[in-house]
Order: sequence, then C-alpha cells, then structure tokens
Amino acid sequence: MSTLPIIDKNSWGANTNCVVCANQLKHTPAISIQNSSLHECVNCQSYTLLPRLQIAQQLDLHNSDEYFAHKYFELRRHDLHRAIERSAIAQNYVGKIIDATQNVRLLDLGCDNGLFMYAMQQQFGYSVSGIDISERASLAARNQFGLNVLNTTIENAPDNLSGFDVITAIDFVEHVVRPKTLFEEVYKRLVTGGVFYFETPNIFSLIYRTGFMLGRICPTLFKSQLERLFPLQHCQYFSPKGILFLSQLLGFEIVAHDRRILIDSDLNVSCSVLKALKLLQLVDNLYHNQVLDVYLLQKTD
Repeated sequence: MSTLPIIDKNSWGANTNCVVCANQLKHTPAISIQNSSLHECVNCQSYTLLPRLQIAQQLDLHNSDEYFAHKYFELRRHDLHRAIERSAIAQNYVGKIIDATQNVRLLDLGCDNGLFMYAMQQQFGYSVSGIDISERASLAARNQFGLNVLNTTIENAPDNLSGFDVITAIDFVEHVVRPKTLFEEVYKRLVTGGVFYFETPNIFSLIYRTGFMLGRICPTLFKSQLERLFPLQHCQYFSPKGILFLSQLLGFEIVAHDRRILIDSDLNVSCSVLKALKLLQLVDNLYHNQVLDVYLLQKTD
C-alpha cells in the first residue's frame, strides 16, 4: 500500500525504547520503509517501528479509503469459507481449554466486518462481541451480520465489557501502539481461566528475513513488495521472548505457541510473487519457522 498517508516524523515523538520490555533498541534499523524504520530490541528481540506511531495516526490509517477498500480486505470480508477455516484453527486451540457448549462469551479485537467472529458464532455457538477502531468496519459488522461491535479501542471500552471466556485477536496485535496496555486490558476483561488467542507475524521467518535483505540490497526495485510486507500500520513485531515477558509480567500462562503458513487466499499477490512465497514457506516449514505465530494464553488467577 504505497500511497497510504505519509506521517510527519516530527509528530511521532522520539521514544527509542522497546515498547514491549522497555529496554534499548538497536540504533541501526533492520529496514527503512517510507519515512519510518524497524529497530530490534537488544533484550527481547521484538521489533518496534520508529518514529513511534500514535493512536490517532493509526486510526487515520485504518479509516483511510486505500486501507479499508483495499482489494485484499474486500476479498477477505466476503470469504466465508476462509473465515470458517480460520475459526476452526482457533477452535482447535481454544476448545482444548474452553467448552463452547456452555454459553461461552467471546470478544474479538480488531474484528473488522465481523466475519471471523460470525463464523465462531455459527460454527461453535459462541456468544460474540467485537471491537474495531474503524467506524466503517464496525458499521459493516452491525449491518451485515447484526453483531454487537463497538467502535473503540479496548482501553477506551466501557468497564462492563468484561467477563469474557475467550478473547481473540487475528492479525491485530502487530497494529497495537501500546502492547503492555493491550495485555493488561485483555487480562482485566477475561474471567479466571479464560484464554487469549492471537495470531501475529513471525518476523524471524524466512519471508521476513528475505524482506530485510532486499531492503538493504535493492529497496527501490522491490519498493511496493516491501511496503506490502512491512506496512506502516504494523508498528510492532513480537518475538517469543517478548510475548513471554508480557505474559509473565501480567500473570498469563502460555498454554500453546505454534506456527503456521499462510495459504494462497491469505496472500492475494501476483503469480510470480506467490511462487516465491511458496518456496520460502516450504523452507520455513522444514524448520518449523512458519510466517505466523499462534499463541494461546490463559488467565490463571
């Protein structure tokens, strides 16, 4: 998405500490995209986008016409079959802890038009609610599926939006400006024994490492591909060590951590790029280093 709004560096602030563990970031960026750069934490190896994106700027990005109406998201909003597949993947983890037949309440963060949580409702019987910062997405979820969706952030949601057995976040946590606040809010809004299921990019996969290499060697030639791989709205990439730090800090137990590949319908790229990505994913599969990290955390007390 090369024409998303360019954000003024001077408006971002100058915080150069890791927002996951508060340690220093490496001065040399792993990659520079548009007027921003990704920096690795010297301690937890998570990657932070600098200058730091603010919530209002993240809101503007997600409400922009180019982001909301992008072909990838338009296709995904109408692909019920894929939503059912993704709900089955989530249920494979969540169902080992939570009995969905017992009037289970689920909150989906960054729910967009609600297709994923609609699938969770229809396939497994969850009582669902959602949150999304995009007014257009929230309205679509209410109008298209009749879902209970709030147009807000989790930290600004009303206190009575709590008591959930399951909170899900698909392609969401990498968009969050304040990760510690997110994990605090999730913990607060779960019942004891409740679970937090999320999927997020594995920046240590060969796909992202190849992106780093191309960004150093020939950034101009692969400009559009790099901007797609490292979009501005992805302001935080978590390492397993970073997730462990936040989990231990807030009292979560990591019940499961797995990795999985992206299937063709997740990618929406040209045939030549698709072939290259499939080859890279084949190698990642061999080393169990697939492009998506999958986590299940449980609130134990």
